Amino acid sequence: MTSLRTYLPIVTAQPSFPDVVREVDDGMIPNEKIWVSCYTHKWGKSIHAKIDVTLDAHDRSLVRFNTVEGDVKLEKDARGIYSATCPSLNIPPTSLALPRQEYADPERANPQKPHRITALAAAPDGSTFATGFLDGSIHLYPVSAEGLTQPPTSPPFRPYDSPSYNTPPKQVSRAHKSTVAVISYFASSRAILSSGGDFTLHVHPTGAALRSSTSQPAGSSTSRPTPLTPTRTLTGHARAVTGARPLGPTGALSASMDGTVRVWDVEAGEQAGMHIAATGVAALASASNNTEALVALADGRAQLIDLRAAEATGDPSNSSSSAGFTTPRPNAFGAGSAIAAHGHVFAMGSSRGVVALYDRRRPDVPLAEFARNEGEGAAVESLVFLDDGRLAVATADGLPFIASLNIAAGSRSEDPTVERELIGADCDAVRCLSWRAGELWAGGDDGVVRRYMV
Repeated sequence: MTSLRTYLPIVTAQPSFPDVVREVDDGMIPNEKIWVSCYTHKWGKSIHAKIDVTLDAHDRSLVRFNTVEGDVKLEKDARGIYSATCPSLNIPPTSLALPRQEYADPERANPQKPHRITALAAAPDGSTFATGFLDGSIHLYPVSAEGLTQPPTSPPFRPYDSPSYNTPPKQVSRAHKSTVAVISYFASSRAILSSGGDFTLHVHPTGAALRSSTSQPAGSSTSRPTPLTPTRTLTGHARAVTGARPLGPTGALSASMDGTVRVWDVEAGEQAGMHIAATGVAALASASNNTEALVALADGRAQLIDLRAAEATGDPSNSSSSAGFTTPRPNAFGAGSAIAAHGHVFAMGSSRGVVALYDRRRPDVPLAEFARNEGEGAAVESLVFLDDGRLAVATADGLPFIASLNIAAGSRSEDPTVERELIGADCDAVRCLSWRAGELWAGGDDGVVRRYMV
């Protein structure tokens, strides 16, 4: 299985370089050096370049990127997007995606003592987003529309970056007593489902008052946060609830390290069914199909459970069946840590930074495997399919990216490649991703939520 593994290159850049470019372009400073680094696992080499940002000597409206150290070239391509290339490491031009917005709540994203974001979700209707933290709190914020139409090379708009802000408009829940593992919106965007390390699930309303505050001008100060109170609490799991998603308007599905997958009647506040996984569940894939559960097992396998079956126990087989399937245990893969699905293809991430791609119609052999930084400290924290050929990957090494999978009709035509690097975090782990209608949201250890248009 390891022969299928592709090692992808890494390109990363100084997170503040768009601000430097703007300051030079506006004439605030004559020039300034920024850094861009490139790595390749194939040869075990890295190049750390210094690039001087300055105005053209003749055309003062043109910003130049002059490499003064290292074999890296930074430029703005025909689409108005930054890209970097490193010929000596055979790294082709790689797009650098910058966030259009950065939400840095002063109470949660203090650079000296940030609160780690462990769960994140954006509402389907774009009205609010919710973050979960290590301390068990959930913070619900309105979404701003400012900054979304600016050029992709502009610095991100920062709604809370104003001295007039005391506290951004938000609602806060402290219903969970331990780490919030997952937040997911119901399709109506009027409620969120959360799960945590305290073995419980909660359903919270998102609040019409908060959604209406999206029209409030950015930078205006507000009063103290209002409380967010759950309308339902679901109990029954015996260990951390590592996965949760709504099932229609009144149901929910959860998965836990206790090895159970449970179906809930949210309206009644009761368990409606239970299935037994092969072992503890590390993650649950979000999917539109309400008749099945695709989970990442703690031992590195993936399992599909048919929720229509009266009972799904243990490890039925390594092949597809009416009751689902369990994939073989990959070699040198590590523990399962994340999973996502799109159509017939699903992707599973591991604690060692490896992503394996499968076709659910032939789950016994992966289509491909890829990694960048492989080993401890590079765990895949979250996976999100943007479409059938692109996969967003969040990692503990702070180097999130979008992979082009190069698969069609259930087979691999070429090795996966890096489509875009997600610039923003400064070596801080990125723990969670959320996707809605062309927008990718990311959160992690620095406490900042970033919104990318991809």
